[in-house]
Amino acid sequence: MNNVQKELTRIGACQEAIEWAADFETLQQAWDACQNPDWMLWYLWGTDCGYNMAIEREIFNTPEIRARANIIRKHIRTIK
Repeated sequence: MNNVQKELTRIGACQEAIEWAADFETLQQAWDACQNPDWMLWYLWGTDCGYNMAIEREIFNTPEIRARANIIRKHIRTIK
């Protein structure tokens, strides 16, 4: 298991995401390659660092993304 997979496991990512991350040496590489917006939003909402970055860059600035983010946020609150 590489460092990206360890971090995703630590924060409770789904098994599919953890397996997908096997090819990446850094979180930045995984982020840049990710084509799944739900995983990206989940990561942003699930980590303080990611959430702050999202707000700073106004990532949640479209209706579609805000709607998805709200759904993911509810799931994360349920898990925590």
